[in-house]
Amino acid sequence: MKIGVFLGDIYQKYQSIITKTLEKYASEWGITLYVFGTFATPANNVLYEEGKKSILYLPDLKELDGIITAGDTLGHLGMEQELYELLKAEAECPVVSLRTKTADYHNVLLDNEGAMYAMTKHFIEKHNARKICFVTGIMDMVDARERLKGYKKAMEEAGIPVTEDMIYYGDYWRRQGEKIVNYFIKDNTEYPEVIICSNDYMAVSVLDELKVRGIRIPEDICISGMDNLDVAKMYDPPITSISVPFEKMAKKALEDVVAMARGEVVDKDICMPTDISYRKSCGCQAETKENAIQDYREENQSIRYTAKECIYMSGDFESVLSEKECIEWAGVHARRLGVENCFICIQSKSKEINQEGEEVEKIGIRLMHYINEEGESVYVDVPFSKKHLLPKMFMPMLYGKTNIFLSIHSNNEVYGYCIFQLREGMNYVMDERFEFLCINMGNTLKRIYMYYELFSVKDIMHLYLQDPLTGMYNRRGFERRLISITEYSRKTHKKLAVVSIDMDGLKYINDTFGHMKGDESILRFSKCLSVSLNKTEFCARMGGDEFQAVLLLDEPDRVECFEMQLRKTIADENAMIPEQYCIDASVGIQIVEDVMNIMECIQLADKKMYENKRSKVNKQGKR
Repeated sequence: MKIGVFLGDIYQKYQSIITKTLEKYASEWGITLYVFGTFATPANNVLYEEGKKSILYLPDLKELDGIITAGDTLGHLGMEQELYELLKAEAECPVVSLRTKTADYHNVLLDNEGAMYAMTKHFIEKHNARKICFVTGIMDMVDARERLKGYKKAMEEAGIPVTEDMIYYGDYWRRQGEKIVNYFIKDNTEYPEVIICSNDYMAVSVLDELKVRGIRIPEDICISGMDNLDVAKMYDPPITSISVPFEKMAKKALEDVVAMARGEVVDKDICMPTDISYRKSCGCQAETKENAIQDYREENQSIRYTAKECIYMSGDFESVLSEKECIEWAGVHARRLGVENCFICIQSKSKEINQEGEEVEKIGIRLMHYINEEGESVYVDVPFSKKHLLPKMFMPMLYGKTNIFLSIHSNNEVYGYCIFQLREGMNYVMDERFEFLCINMGNTLKRIYMYYELFSVKDIMHLYLQDPLTGMYNRRGFERRLISITEYSRKTHKKLAVVSIDMDGLKYINDTFGHMKGDESILRFSKCLSVSLNKTEFCARMGGDEFQAVLLLDEPDRVECFEMQLRKTIADENAMIPEQYCIDASVGIQIVEDVMNIMECIQLADKKMYENKRSKVNKQGKR
């Protein structure tokens, strides 16, 4: 049985719990899960939102046996509404909506009204509070309206009037703490007794702002949230929050969609109860986790590690110049993410003539990467129909698994998608590294295709990586090859040597015979260097008369052979120069014992080269 799941902001806590729960029970029940996910939209970027929407149109809905939606996680710029319109038009299977009540489908809901009613009554009856303010969620969302209704109901029953200045209309995010506190504390003289927030993120933002102003919690103002996230449990002070049974909701959604797919009848609407976890932020000191500080430290360390990985990833993609290289780096980073498999599928476009004789664009898909049973990246180029998620021969690799589909796009330009299969035992679903990988792929492919339109591939490589005079690598090309050869050295356990080379006497040639002859001498010198290298070795002109080479020590006397060959080739070349000058080289060579120290070895080779240059008698002209 194949069940599709639509989730937005996929690595947030709620979405992560939903996915992990569905994965657990789908595995036990032999169900194949297709999770079609998105990330958050940066700063209401409308173009990015359009690209994100492409994931809705990826599956053939008629091929699914059931669908679970978390519509409120897709609530940016009409995406939720677009999904439901698509389901109405194309889906023929049962649909279960999580947390969002829909008129057409089965719903597994939270008792949002009852939850906020109970929280408000707690402050009224337990703490004798009367001036109780409320922060809503996004009012376009049903759950936000239900939570506000529960607050108002409890206040009305207690005979406490609610005025507009007691309600702040929020957005569920952490960025409005200052505005919320300014709204409720206008003159900084009279405080509300309680601020009830519609979720934990807003509660944290309010608490932070109150602490900045020296307002004590709970002595001056009590705070509460909803969702009972880890951040609420670990905060100082820990935040009173409403516990939401996300795991039970997800399991119920899967049970019901499977039952309906089998033709069974289930209740249309299921409402899951909530509980309140009382903590210090409301004055009720409940027992907190003994290891909360350690958990916080581990989480903070994980965030720092993730940030570092994203920085390194950005550097790897920055110099990519071909589609193939982009996929190769994506494969490297996918394996670093610890997934069981990563399928990378890229759109291909071609022109064909239709029956009316018009030229039309045809879009296909190519599978370009997956991970084999040995955990190795395999790079392929297998075209398949846009109607399918993978080539037919690879489809069995999806069966019985949880497969997470993420779009590869740059703003509104879509280039394909990734399918991630999580390794068993992973304690998270997604994090920022997955998002950063998809963003890097999208932006890199956009840049590459723009280059393809402006230049030929040969032109790109020449302009970016090659020295225009000698045809050798330039500094950028050298750095790129350095990465690949150090990786080769690490895998094969073959040592390297780095060579710093200066061409002697270039200034004399330029001053005496002119710059054209100077350029000619550089060409002669570069030819001598190239001839002295083996096939797997390389050299670059770093600028002016400075060159750098890397030798592969696959022979015991490779360094000595290189020096002898270089000297002989230079001597042979000098014999053919008609003008009264000769070319020569100052050389410094350093064997690399550990490739991780290769940059330090290059500096040592430079030092040896300058020592060699100083030891020479300064000779100009023909010898």
